[in-house]
Amino acid sequence: METSRRRGISFLVIAGVLALLTGLIVVAYLNDIEKQVKERVNVVVVKRAIPARTLLRADLLELKPIPKSLLSSNYILDPADVLRDTVALVDLQPGDILQRSFLDRNAGLKPGMRAVSVGVNRISGVGGTVRAGNRVDVIVSYQEAGFGTQAQKTELLFQDVEVLGVSVLSPKSSQSSSTTAVAPTGSSSTAQQQLPVEDIPPARFSATGDLMSDSTVTLALTADQALKLTWMGNFGKEIRLMIRRLDEKEVPPSAPVTIGSFQ
Repeated sequence: METSRRRGISFLVIAGVLALLTGLIVVAYLNDIEKQVKERVNVVVVKRAIPARTLLRADLLELKPIPKSLLSSNYILDPADVLRDTVALVDLQPGDILQRSFLDRNAGLKPGMRAVSVGVNRISGVGGTVRAGNRVDVIVSYQEAGFGTQAQKTELLFQDVEVLGVSVLSPKSSQSSSTTAVAPTGSSSTAQQQLPVEDIPPARFSATGDLMSDSTVTLALTADQALKLTWMGNFGKEIRLMIRRLDEKEVPPSAPVTIGSFQ
């Protein structure tokens, strides 16, 4: 009888302790929720209606506090982050919280420029070492109307062209892998990790260490240049890239090379 009583008392004590612990946990949880609701952070919201494809300006935006518990990594906290050649991808209404997925930095393009891709291999793509942010010269080889070796020409089509991005194809996996993370201008609203220069792997290698075969290099060109490059890609013999020094801005004239240049 005495044993049963002691056992019952022990159960009551244990139940009381568990109830107390549960109560403390619930109180701590509620206090944490209350703290998060009370703690607020400023986010960027739309002040005036912004139609799609509109360049963002400071007068179209304002800061508004929201509970920290509602904060998303897609929200923007500083207007300065979106006032650098950024446009709206969709229509935005007053009061909308500005999100990175709603915006784009014009694909990293300067006014009047177009993004155009060209396929290269290890040879025409400088051994696969071309990466976003490089400046390149575009060399083309083609044959003019007529017959004979005299009609074959190689020339500098464009000089000092900005590389917006490089997509590489691994021969093993046959899957493309982007190397645009080091682009200085930022081609997308999606945050990308910026690596120190010494840690950036050569573009000719994939993340798994596989040597790349073919690549697609995206260049920033004018509409007229884009047409000429497309024509050369369709009807010319070869398009080849030369990497330039980033601090070399001079574009000296260069005469086309024919068989007569070697005589």
